[in-house]
Amino acid sequence: MIAFLARRKYSYQLRLGAELTYSQMCEQPTLLLSGFPSGWRTRLNSEFRFALVKQQDDRVAIAVRDLSNGHVWGPVVRTNGFFGDEDYGIVTRFFDKSVGQIVLVASGVTTFGTEAAARYFVNPTLFSTLLKDAPTDWQTKSFQAVIHVSIVGTTILNPTVITSHFWSS
Repeated sequence: MIAFLARRKYSYQLRLGAELTYSQMCEQPTLLLSGFPSGWRTRLNSEFRFALVKQQDDRVAIAVRDLSNGHVWGPVVRTNGFFGDEDYGIVTRFFDKSVGQIVLVASGVTTFGTEAAARYFVNPTLFSTLLKDAPTDWQTKSFQAVIHVSIVGTTILNPTVITSHFWSS
């Protein structure tokens, strides 16, 4: 992500989540890379359609849930004790009225899902697939998309958009 910003000569400030303050978010657009748990991500989960949630069954696992209809993607099954062969993530863009800025959020069930979600913000080809079913005035809307990614070893392959939701902020 930093290499992308540097290549395009975008000014940026890198902060760890615990160091990011409300006043700093008011200064410029924000990109949050977050997994579970995260204070900022927890706040955002309460406001949007798609969210990372803990699944309670015979073990605690994390999945992506559509809060409007209860559909769940995941949890990610760890095939070798560390990594699974797939992951899910959420790509979010919204105008945060409280800080007066655009906020981008890439979050995943695991780090692979988070990385894959972040790629949608920096890869024009991936971003265009996210916009495939977008309304014509998508630039004026907030959106979320659930993504799926295959994993081989520690390599992310073929991120795809499962579903998306656009709304007026």
